[in-house]
Amino acid sequence: MSWSFFQITDLLFQPSDVIFTCHVVQKLFPNNLLVIEHFPIEPLRSNIDYLQQEIDLYFAVERCSEKDFPRSVSFGVLSPRVKFVHWSVNVYTSDPVLYEAHLLHQFQQAREVIKGDFTFDTFQDESLTNRGRRVLQEQLQLQLDEEMSKTSAKLYEKSFSRP
Repeated sequence: MSWSFFQITDLLFQPSDVIFTCHVVQKLFPNNLLVIEHFPIEPLRSNIDYLQQEIDLYFAVERCSEKDFPRSVSFGVLSPRVKFVHWSVNVYTSDPVLYEAHLLHQFQQAREVIKGDFTFDTFQDESLTNRGRRVLQEQLQLQLDEEMSKTSAKLYEKSFSRP
């Protein structure tokens, strides 16, 4: 199964108009909380608009019909550090297949943007952590920092070298 994603800048309408409606916020963001690069914010369109101006934020939503609400969204943030480049991903969904699609999509986006070594970490619902571990290890052939992946935030962080 293949999922189609789009960036916020690719559209004539803004997915954030739909994502940040009361009904969708309640379904996608537990406790009315959105975390982007380990920073908790209220899930409001104005907060996302501000972050897009301040940081390198990649926003992906699965395509759905006009009458359906999105069931997933992910945010990827490019964050240069002193010794490496970092890509931090936050995936919001309860659907394991959509979670996997977002994870793979965000990883591909990171490779395209960075074009070199980087670290990659994810934040997701705890019930999806084992699936994320499997995707990163088996499909992407990454070795995980096991100590980091056991933390309460369920983070993965490892170097990736482009072949």
